[in-house]
Amino acid sequence: MRWQIGAIEVQEALRTIHIFFDVLTADQLNELAHECAPQSFDAGEVLMRQGDPSNSMFCIVEGTVSVSALGPRNHDREIFRLSAGTTVGEMELLTGESRLATVTALTELRLLEISRADLESLLRRSSELRDSFGAALARRQAIRTLRVPNAKKSIGARLLGKIRNVFRPGT
Repeated sequence: MRWQIGAIEVQEALRTIHIFFDVLTADQLNELAHECAPQSFDAGEVLMRQGDPSNSMFCIVEGTVSVSALGPRNHDREIFRLSAGTTVGEMELLTGESRLATVTALTELRLLEISRADLESLLRRSSELRDSFGAALARRQAIRTLRVPNAKKSIGARLLGKIRNVFRPGT
């Protein structure tokens, strides 16, 4: 479901999202703001399911979500909660992987949806921007997992390789 939000409010909302604020110029942020689709979800609604294809990510403007994944014996287990000022689904969108978790609204949500196409032109034009997104995602992933068992490459190198592959120029 869509909710109404003005262009200036979209830009302000995106400025509160660290993954964008940290890597996008003012012009790039403005360009992305014009592409976002405002969405809303009621408490209990599922935004994305583990294993589904990833075609978009969400910036949480208002509300809280639960991020859960199937654990041993296929029991759903909450991993963490996210609220306003954070994003969900960005890792899979940028790496081309299927959804790694199920995300459910715990409260009424107001979100900005960003599709793969919305980011594609920005990322294809700038290798520096792809690298910046890769580094930002690596920092976030490192904070969430603290270590990756049996990893031969660093988190950043693996993420950057996937992002470069998905958003390489000319594809």
